[in-house]
Amino acid sequence: MMKTHHCGELRPSHIGQTVTLCGWVNRVRDHGGVVFIDLRDRSGIVQCVFDPQFCPGDVVSAAREVGNEWVLKITGEVVRRPPGTENPKLPTGEIEVHAKSLEVLNDAKPLPFPIADEISVDEWVRLKYRYLDLRRKRMRDILELRHRFTKAVRDFMHENGFWEVETPILWKHTPKAPVSFSSRRVCIREGFSSCLNHHKSQSSCSWSPELSDTSKLLAASAMKTQEPTGNLNSRKLTLR
Repeated sequence: MMKTHHCGELRPSHIGQTVTLCGWVNRVRDHGGVVFIDLRDRSGIVQCVFDPQFCPGDVVSAAREVGNEWVLKITGEVVRRPPGTENPKLPTGEIEVHAKSLEVLNDAKPLPFPIADEISVDEWVRLKYRYLDLRRKRMRDILELRHRFTKAVRDFMHENGFWEVETPILWKHTPKAPVSFSSRRVCIREGFSSCLNHHKSQSSCSWSPELSDTSKLLAASAMKTQEPTGNLNSRKLTLR
């Protein structure tokens, strides 16, 4: 089993349980032999403690070697934090994980910009290292908001009897064929069709010659455009 819980879902109700977590290293702190690692995944951050009193010495030594954004697998027991050390800013701030084992799933090179600190980063650098930028809390929150909004719209449409049909399933991609047309989602309910064009700026699209005339007409109708111009048997079909 890769993991038993997400980092951000641990609460006082999990105290006494042995858990296995996977995530990125958000921060590492070495306090006089005791190593603290803030482990982060999509759900949040939890503090993992590597104390020689209850953790093997080789595991503590390995914890000292890790760096930011390393991917770790940690197994340990969930305990309540000592009084006065709680962190009210974190949902997991009342507990910590006393680590028993550590496995490095992947190390990381020095980063072009810090992930943990919400600092201003040049946009070109962010775009170049987009896979790192998307790990930042602000970007994660934006992705979650977009997901929740899209899900709410889809749930509403589904509850009211709409179907979602992606028209690209009507064609088959072949090497060296004309470029694929824009992805459009069609919602159909009792004869009513509405088309959401993801690339409205594009006014034409090209079709693979393998498309049957019926498929072309169905897609053209679903996109609610004018009748296609040109010969349906030709290699390219233009929609105005």
